[in-house]
Amino acid sequence: MPSNSSMVPLIVVIGSTLLAVFGVRYLVKRLWDTAMSAYPRQQPAADAVYRRHQSFYVNYINMAMAIHVAVDDQYLHLTPIILMRWFGTAPVSIPWEDIRLVKPGGRILPATARLANGRCITGPRWCLQLAAPIQDAQTPTPDRAADEQTPRPAAGDRDSSR
Repeated sequence: MPSNSSMVPLIVVIGSTLLAVFGVRYLVKRLWDTAMSAYPRQQPAADAVYRRHQSFYVNYINMAMAIHVAVDDQYLHLTPIILMRWFGTAPVSIPWEDIRLVKPGGRILPATARLANGRCITGPRWCLQLAAPIQDAQTPTPDRAADEQTPRPAAGDRDSSR
């Protein structure tokens, strides 16, 4: 039987590991809840587009390949994988009206959007860019406002000297 002095390192290792795991769980839950608590889960529509294991960056949490995504006409549905749910992240449904595209992303770069609560999410371009048509319809850009005020010439009024 081991002596009490040889048990101390084992107890320290086990205690440190448990403290680290539950500390990380607490932090992840707090950061996720801060960004997503306003968006309860809704049932995706029957015609929703699903993709599994997508990468998102939400409120300082890098969730690489840890989100299942469903996209329908009303919501962006984010469902964390089981391991991330153990860390305290809950499934959410974010209405498209609350998502404003900030950076559209590139061919291999993810897109970035800002939620109505001021938090940023970064994720796959294919789903976050779906917020752009709603944003375009609701928020006139300076260029669009100028275009709406400037009358466009009719087809017969164009200068033919070119």
